[in-house]
Amino acid sequence: MDVFQLNFAQADSLLRTELLTPVCGEHYANFYPQFVIVTAQENITEDLEVILPFELPDGMGVLYSTLAMPPAPGAELAPEATSDVRPIFVEPFGGTEFYQGPKIDLNVPAVDAYYVAVFNNDGQTGDYTLATGVKEQFNSPISQMLTNVQTIKSGEWLHRRCDLPVGDPNAIIEHQHDH
Repeated sequence: MDVFQLNFAQADSLLRTELLTPVCGEHYANFYPQFVIVTAQENITEDLEVILPFELPDGMGVLYSTLAMPPAPGAELAPEATSDVRPIFVEPFGGTEFYQGPKIDLNVPAVDAYYVAVFNNDGQTGDYTLATGVKEQFNSPISQMLTNVQTIKSGEWLHRRCDLPVGDPNAIIEHQHDH
């Protein structure tokens, strides 16, 4: 599970979240990560009935979940794993193909921190991109931005070699991380 914190300084601000899975041979063809949006319990007017593969800290509750049925207004759920056609999105800067996943536009009820927890209920792990907001904004120097785009285009950020089959042990790439 990965958790991302988004802080909102104004109530009723738009929280847009979309989860994309890279197309990488057959490695992620059946990988369907999900997400929940968690915040302080006092910001939630209606508890969602969802079973999570982790415990929430005291005082926290689920504002939105891709696992909730029916989906919240504004939510678009990923097609089921049994679907014959999984929609693909091509990222315009890097040209990388991604399977489209769940996305949501919702207005935050209060000034506070909101946490997006990304996970897979069956314990499968894999690469994904979590897109937040409505505008791409680059805060890095242009040289770093160009290096990042090249890394995305080359697939070096992935933890799988897309040219090798799923069962090949050489297909798994371990990266060193600073966190």
